[in-house]
Amino acid sequence: MAKFFVPIDRDSVKHAMVDPADVRYTGTHPAGPPTTTMTIEFIPQSVPHDVDTAVHMAAQEVVHWLRNARNSVVQRTNVSGMYGSPRHRPLTPGMVPPMPNPMPTIEMQIAVDPLITDMRAFHDDIDQYLQSKKMLLVRSQIDQTVPQATAYAYTGPSVKPSYDYEETTVECEGCGAEFVHTKLKRESATWPQSDGSEKEVESETVCPKCGYWDCCEVEYEKYGG
Repeated sequence: MAKFFVPIDRDSVKHAMVDPADVRYTGTHPAGPPTTTMTIEFIPQSVPHDVDTAVHMAAQEVVHWLRNARNSVVQRTNVSGMYGSPRHRPLTPGMVPPMPNPMPTIEMQIAVDPLITDMRAFHDDIDQYLQSKKMLLVRSQIDQTVPQATAYAYTGPSVKPSYDYEETTVECEGCGAEFVHTKLKRESATWPQSDGSEKEVESETVCPKCGYWDCCEVEYEKYGG
């Protein structure tokens, strides 16, 4: 079977205006800087007045110091422990509570300033500050998160140029007739099979003169190929 090559008509090529947002692309989001958090637990000083107020004032004092002196933000604060008196009921100076009355424990989660890299020194810094305020540091824990780079891919619509093919003369293998490739016809039919079933068949190269199926082989040029 004769094979015919059908080239692209270079004068017909048209490039569509493409919105940059529609172009396909892939890439990688770079990893962000590591983030460090420190969780501390401390006990405020024992005072002979309202325990709730004492705890609140101690927590605010530590939050203020961390933010202003160490550029680190407290993300969460929890208070736990035993109150020897009902909430907001002051303790009489010199009074011995009828049951143990330990001060509550304050837990804080701190977003550490990225410029602080020596966590041991930061821990000691906090410990010394709390001691200066007659508070006791009972626990500290460091957690560090290292973000990973992530790949991304945009799969928006791709835009292809439009073009036509040059009219190319082809020849029918059956009858020998010559004609331009655009005259080739497409036909489909149902053929019976040996097992009694039917199969749908199709040809895109039917001779317009004699009706010969697959009368020639046509290869179309690919854009950019």
